[in-house]
Amino acid sequence: MKDIFKISISRVTLRRLADYLCILLQLPVERFKQISSAQFAKIIGSKPSRVRQDFHYFGGFGKPGHPYDVGILLSELKQVFGLDDRIGILIVGATPAAEMLLNNSMLKTLNIHIAGIVDFNRRKIDKDFHGHKIRAPKDVPALKADNNIKIGVITCEEPEPAVKLLVENNIRGIWNLSPRHVSAPKGFHIRYENITGGLLHLLYDLIEL
Repeated sequence: MKDIFKISISRVTLRRLADYLCILLQLPVERFKQISSAQFAKIIGSKPSRVRQDFHYFGGFGKPGHPYDVGILLSELKQVFGLDDRIGILIVGATPAAEMLLNNSMLKTLNIHIAGIVDFNRRKIDKDFHGHKIRAPKDVPALKADNNIKIGVITCEEPEPAVKLLVENNIRGIWNLSPRHVSAPKGFHIRYENITGGLLHLLYDLIEL
């Protein structure tokens, strides 16, 4: 496999690779020990040539003319996204959106664990939230020291205090699931998951039918 950190690759291709990984994790292991580019393309609704081209960026993940070993494919794709080591995420906001993450079994399969949940509401501190003790913002340094926390997830309604908290604790990856767009300082990466925008795209697609 090529050195993934020296490869120039588009964000569009990376998004497809992320989709490939998530779909592979959902395939029944007993049926799919190997998979061809044609089989995989049919499952994901793409073209075999596109699949092969995407995998070619990283050395192909196999031999030309042969099906891919699903186990090796999963291992290599996880490496692309830095999932060799266990990754911790910190949730800011004990809300229904946080509950959705806690119920996402795929995170554990990806070697991602929820290291803690913090909330700014003092009345929630130390209460149980679906098996997790809600912590105060002052507890973040200790949580970070005990876990490999690389991502902070904003699930509260007001994202600004959450961004400030994550920046102060040098948690450089920020996943914003709140309904409001917010920026982060240089050196921090923030991804805004625009759920409303996704709904608008779907509504437009229905108009096109």
